[in-house]
Amino acid sequence: MRNRLRYTIYGFILAFVLSACGGPLDKSVTESLTPEESDEVGQKFPDFVGVYERFIFPEVRKWDDHSLYKQKLKKLTYGDFMEFYNLVYHHDWKEQLSREWEERFDLERITRQLDGMVDSLITYWDNYIAENAPSTYVSVELLEIKKTVWDDPEWNIRKLDATAQLKVVPLRGTIDKMSGEFTLYRTDKTDADTYTLAEHLGSGKIEIETPFDVPIVVECKLSVSSSWFAPWYDYVCDTPADVLTRKCKLHTGHPELMVKGKKVRMPDLWDAKPSYLERYKDARSKGDTSSSDYKLYREQFIKEHIDKEYMDRLPYIEKRELQMLYEHNPLAFSLFYSDAATQELLMEWGWK
Repeated sequence: MRNRLRYTIYGFILAFVLSACGGPLDKSVTESLTPEESDEVGQKFPDFVGVYERFIFPEVRKWDDHSLYKQKLKKLTYGDFMEFYNLVYHHDWKEQLSREWEERFDLERITRQLDGMVDSLITYWDNYIAENAPSTYVSVELLEIKKTVWDDPEWNIRKLDATAQLKVVPLRGTIDKMSGEFTLYRTDKTDADTYTLAEHLGSGKIEIETPFDVPIVVECKLSVSSSWFAPWYDYVCDTPADVLTRKCKLHTGHPELMVKGKKVRMPDLWDAKPSYLERYKDARSKGDTSSSDYKLYREQFIKEHIDKEYMDRLPYIEKRELQMLYEHNPLAFSLFYSDAATQELLMEWGWK
């Protein structure tokens, strides 16, 4: 009787020990499996062999046994990883996350906000550009055209040296430096926007390297047009300088200035205006709110003025799926996606 009781107790102990071992599913992913154990896991998870070769073995073997990450992986079992693997491809979170996106980003409300803002923002930036353009810092006036004409007997042609005397006036204090181009048009028109290439008489450069805070006079070399569509060379040679000065209109474009150590350039001002404003308005006016252009510019607009974390529905769902997978099992996540990729995602999410 006593022996039978002893054997019964031993049997319970042995059964407990065996159950505690739990088989290959309870082994750490850092431990090797025998072919028989691999087959046993494969009976519950048919994809196991492929998963092991693709994810588990390559990732585990590249870490030194004494690395902290390898020590952490010892807590991850084959069973836990395979359950995670199945969850990656077989979860039902999409509808839940789609509703979550709708609750967080009420797109109809946000779009109404954008539509109410876009015109005023465009006006603001247009005014900002106009108020800070180089032309608000300096004005340029044509004082006189000077020229020298002589015959070159060797080539039997007339040669011409011409200069434009310009008055440069600072309008908002000291100008440290100024660099730009000017153009002279032979025209009776008063609107510079209507000048044509055929009226282009000549051009030159303005270079002022020293600071000035009062009007100055500079003399710039004038290159006279002699092409077939603007044959002004003979005209300049034959026309008195005072007549040329009266008949020509000066256009200076957008000079580059240095003011208080900072550059003042039109390209910088244009770049400061968010490009998505006009593009969003243009895409909206076409009426196709499902177009990729409309969605792109709307997203940029929202991120800058409404919610910097906004994203479209599909990217949001994909991001939240990853976050939920990580929350479900961080170790399995890092083994599946690699530890390096996991650390990058955590940084991107602000979780680290």
